[in-house]
Amino acid sequence: MGHDKRNPLRKYALAVASHISTVFIFNTFRATGLELSWNKILSEGGRTYIVQLKGLENLLERVVTELLLWNLIGYIESMGPGDLRCMILLDEAHRLSFASNSPVEKLLREGRKFGIGVVLASQQPEDFSSVAFANTASKLIFNVTDDRGAVARQIARKSGDKDFLNLARQIGGLGRGEACFITVETAAIVRISDFKHRKASWTGRTR
Repeated sequence: MGHDKRNPLRKYALAVASHISTVFIFNTFRATGLELSWNKILSEGGRTYIVQLKGLENLLERVVTELLLWNLIGYIESMGPGDLRCMILLDEAHRLSFASNSPVEKLLREGRKFGIGVVLASQQPEDFSSVAFANTASKLIFNVTDDRGAVARQIARKSGDKDFLNLARQIGGLGRGEACFITVETAAIVRISDFKHRKASWTGRTR
């Protein structure tokens, strides 16, 4: 289509090609690549799989991530509604789209119905949409700069604390290991022990 100068859709094809060309340049989905089986992953309960997209530029990383999420959503929906089947942790989640037609938004709105739990992790939660704040039951917020009060306004609606300015000061002044934990319209400042002390405590209980 892009080579046919008389085709009225040529300009649209060229525009799309310019955006997805890196998918082909990097040969992202090659036949010799590692096979990803959702059936295998979901059938191995308790096992953790980490998908790292190293070496890809940011836009292509986002495209591949969202393609994988759409593929997973399609597989889960084909299984029908059910109990919790898996938890998905999306790191640097602010890089993904939260638009109404995005896979992240669909997971947040409908994932629970099909047995998918979602954890969003980011150092820039102010980039999350209102859908993300409204459709996540629990939130753990460490020290974060919130000059505009964007994060505080959103979590104030879920915590019952309408004084979002005070809430913004609190989350902006949290010390190392301290966090604001919010769930079921309740907010509290908690302290998270570092891994070294948690491991020592866990080892002591097993003896």
